[in-house]
Amino acid sequence: VVQPNNVDIDVKLVYFGVNTLAELSGEADAGGVGAGPAGLSPPASRVAITFVSGASVALELGTSMKDPQGRTWWYARREGASEIWRLSDETVQRIRAAFGKG
Repeated sequence: VVQPNNVDIDVKLVYFGVNTLAELSGEADAGGVGAGPAGLSPPASRVAITFVSGASVALELGTSMKDPQGRTWWYARREGASEIWRLSDETVQRIRAAFGKG
């Protein structure tokens, strides 16, 4: 973790965060919502990792929303992708915590 500076990290959370980003797939389709209404133009936040190989992946997070059951979801997409997905609040909070943003 290089940003923010002086962050204590939990290895299990970092492992979860890296694996989630490396194999990211949305937990639910965003139902055709566009980047603007999803808060992704520009994104509200961005989490990026660079692997030892030099390959990198970034997750862009937009705004949150509640479904009819009251669960919180976040609009998200891979950087450079057009597809917008929803990630559960639990997943987003664990990713943020893994990178010192929780």
